Amino acid sequence: MHAAGLLDLLAADYHPSAMLPAVLVLAKTDPMGLAGAARLVTLNPARSLGLEDRGEIRAGLRADLIIADDSGVGHVRSVLSKGRVIYSDGSIAAHRAANVTSMSFG
Repeated sequence: MHAAGLLDLLAADYHPSAMLPAVLVLAKTDPMGLAGAARLVTLNPARSLGLEDRGEIRAGLRADLIIADDSGVGHVRSVLSKGRVIYSDGSIAAHRAANVTSMSFG
């Protein structure tokens, strides 16, 4: 469905943690890579529900963010809510100086 352009959004209420591995798999075939696949579980569902104050990273919008690796299942390294780190396994600080990656979802 995704390769044929038939997938507009991806959501789950039964197992939300399945979204991260799904995004990592879809990113391999999405023309926009990770940013395009991430929209399927962020911006697109928010817009379909009429939630204009979330779904993308932009000043003034609500956002909870995760920092994860791409180890296939996507191990969550840190979680930020309302601009504050609410979970961290400590790995980000250890690798920050050597491995900084920037990504745009615009």
